[in-house]
Parts: sequence; structure tokens; C-alpha cells
Amino acid sequence: MKINVVVPSFPTVMSGGYKIMFEYANRFAQTGDDVAVYFVMDVPLSRPVRPVPYLWLKSKWFGGRRPSWFALHERIACHSIFRLTDNAVRNADVLLFTQCLLTPPVGRLSEAKGRKINLIQGYEDWIAPSVGFLHETYRAVGIKNVVITDFLEEKVMAAGGMRPAKVYNAIDTGEFALRIPVEQRHAHTVSMLYHPLPKKGFEYGLEALRQCRAKYSDLSVSLFGVYPDPQLPEPWIRYTRSPRDLAALYNSTAIYVAPSLLEGWGLTATEAMSCGCALVATDIEAFKVFAHHGETALTAPAANAEKLAKAIDTLLADTELRQKLALKGHDYVQRFSWEKSVAALRKEMLAAQ
Repeated sequence: MKINVVVPSFPTVMSGGYKIMFEYANRFAQTGDDVAVYFVMDVPLSRPVRPVPYLWLKSKWFGGRRPSWFALHERIACHSIFRLTDNAVRNADVLLFTQCLLTPPVGRLSEAKGRKINLIQGYEDWIAPSVGFLHETYRAVGIKNVVITDFLEEKVMAAGGMRPAKVYNAIDTGEFALRIPVEQRHAHTVSMLYHPLPKKGFEYGLEALRQCRAKYSDLSVSLFGVYPDPQLPEPWIRYTRSPRDLAALYNSTAIYVAPSLLEGWGLTATEAMSCGCALVATDIEAFKVFAHHGETALTAPAANAEKLAKAIDTLLADTELRQKLALKGHDYVQRFSWEKSVAALRKEMLAAQ
């Protein structure tokens, strides 16, 4: 099968949404499919608005370059293109894309470019120029919607779209594995993603950890991310930029904190769970697929540092509960395998009309 994978811009740093698209591309290529990835520079209505000459030059600059942070399969062809037009994209059986802003130009492509599949990875009201525009993309004629989780299915249907297919996100359970038994981990060690976007809730997570540190003098925190060091003053907080072995970092801590205000899935949370971290997360819709309060995680209201700190404190103080949640969480997320997700998405690709 010929598969075109279309994404906006060219990702120079790791992003969960791109990572999922690239994983699918790799796994399709590994099973013999002919896969090409297209990076679209001029995406209508994207912010900030860039001058046309800049976007044209950017497409030429990246050319056939491949993202440095992800090892795309050697048989996958990469193309940076100025605009998404019939002349810029090869004919194929399937065109898989992500991000709502690409829906209009994808809709204008001829049927020869492939059956059109929109992998909806989040409720993108923060990207779309309006909620009305976003909801229109869910109703686009000739495009099949596939969502990655339950609440997005509800969003699409509430906007008047047809019931979408649902294919849960996956994690590489071989890479993100339990290497250090949860019983052997220092009880007062925590890991958390650093991300400057407000929707990631980092400020609330940091404040919650500072409150816990006031009670537990031996608390140590491992932050990680793709952005420059936030230069926090506390010596008990260590930051690793783009860790080479993220699974080892997860395994070195007992608890993972996911303080997000808005997510489509929460990839780092499931990775940490698979590595044996007990999860403390906000009670946002995206996390409810895997963060079941008192069973696989402890949850707290979003944008509430005090209640988040209380949940973290509960696990810092109760080793038995922490270990129980860590083991149950680890076992639960094993169901989110790439084998299942690839098979499910392939089924939707073949069924798309």
C-alpha cells in the first residue's frame, strides 16, 4: 500500500503529536508499505503568520531532510513542500494527516492522492482560528476522522460529525519497560516534564513539588524536556534536556507528575507508568483513559497546586499505596501496544471511502 503521511511544518524538536505520526510511518514501512512523509510549510491560518518568501525558502532549505530527533525508517522518503497541492504530493492509496488547519487543503486534493484520514490527536481550539472552524473540520466531506481517545470521539459527534473511528495511542512497551523494581526505588523521587506552554500546567506542578519539599527534605525531582534549562534555583531539582535514555530517567524515580490543563492523550504519563512510576495526574478528560483514581493513579483538579501537592504527598507518605498504584498502572498501560494500534489504523485505512 502507498501511504502519504502529511504534517505541518518541520519539527526540529521532539513533539508527541509528530512522534505518533512518525511511529506509524515507521511501522507501516517495516511491514512493506511504501511510505512518504510530507512537511507542509505554508499552512493557511496558522499562527504566527510568516511571510510567503520565508515559507518558500524554508521548504527549499529543509528539502528532503529528516528530523534529527527521530529515526525514520530508511525506506521512507521525506519531502518539505511549500504548499499542499496535487502537484506537490504523489498519488497514493492513503493520505494520513494530523492537525485541523490542514483539513481544508487536504480536502482540495484529488482522490488520486489517497483515501483521506484525519488522525485527531487533540481538541485543537488553541490552534484553530475559531471553535466554529474546528468543528467544520470534523464535518469535512470526503475525510474520515480517527480519534485517539474517548473524549475526542464525543467532541467530534457533538460538533455534528459522523461517529469517528477510535484508535488509542500506543507506547513502545519494549523501550519503556520496568527495569528497576518499584520496591527498590527511593520513595521520595519524582519526575516531571518541563514545557513552557501554559496548557502543560508546569507552573502548578512546580508549585506542588515545592510545597512537598517543605515537608520532605530528601525530596529530589528530575525534570526533562526539549527546551533550554529553565534555570530553577533549587538544587534538589535537576533538569535533563533531551535525555538519551528517557526510560532510565523514569525508572530512576518513584512518582511521575502530569499537571497538564489540556492534552489530547498524555504520552509521557503512559511512558512513565510503563516504566513503573506511580502516576499523579490532573483529572482532565484525556487522562481518564488510563488514570483511574485510586486504581492506576491519583488524580487532582487541574490548575490547583494545593490539591496536586496533596495527591503527591499521599504517595510520598504511603509506600505501600505508591507501589500498588505503580504496579497496577504498569500492567494497565501494557494494553496500549503498537501492534494493536497499527492493526486498528490499517483496518480504518482500508475501510475509508
